[in-house]
Amino acid sequence: MNMGIPGFEPSFRIGVDSIRQAHGARLARLAGRRLTGFALVRFAEDGEWFADCPVVLDFDGIQVEVCHWKLDELSIGWDTIDTAAPILGWECFELTPQRMADLDPGEAKTAAVGALTVKSSAAGVAAEDSDRG
Repeated sequence: MNMGIPGFEPSFRIGVDSIRQAHGARLARLAGRRLTGFALVRFAEDGEWFADCPVVLDFDGIQVEVCHWKLDELSIGWDTIDTAAPILGWECFELTPQRMADLDPGEAKTAAVGALTVKSSAAGVAAEDSDRG
């Protein structure tokens, strides 16, 4: 299931402990880095975000690819998706996916990402909105 996105090979995990074991150390190393860009998939016809596709977050050159599936499955990938490559294999669907790529968080109000700073904590890794302090 790569959704026609070159490089996207999700590995879904269930539960905080599984995610922490697989990605906790790498996520913790993002502490203090600023979100400098992101990419997501939207439909060309109506501009709506396609939430089933991964969201790519760029923290000063470290690319984190986050995708959820069903209600409780989460995939986190690292530096595998080529955000410039076209999305393929959707010819039989009514809507056409396209990327909003390499945007500065301040440029896309519809994505509502804002400026994020990742902070580590004893309970794991959390992201806080820098506007809330």
